Amino acid sequence: MTPREGVVLASRSLSLLFMVWAFSELTALPGHLYSFLRYADPVVTMASSDHWRHYYLMMLAFNLTRIVGFGLLAMWLREGGPEVAELLLPAAQVEDSH
Repeated sequence: MTPREGVVLASRSLSLLFMVWAFSELTALPGHLYSFLRYADPVVTMASSDHWRHYYLMMLAFNLTRIVGFGLLAMWLREGGPEVAELLLPAAQVEDSH
């Protein structure tokens, strides 16, 4: 296997891993959204509802951030290119292998 083929294989494998992580985060989204909407309801007048509303808002925001981040990273790794090749196999290692 040439170093180029190894880089392609590694980048596609990492891309698949990040897509799976994005899908995993996507499956948790309905639960976080339901919890946030439960405490965002103005009818709920518990003393701790303000705390829980902020807690679930942060959980929802970080969940969405992870979904977008994992998705973008998966797309970047899937496309490959010289940046990905340099990240996975720096030029110094390529010269040493010849």
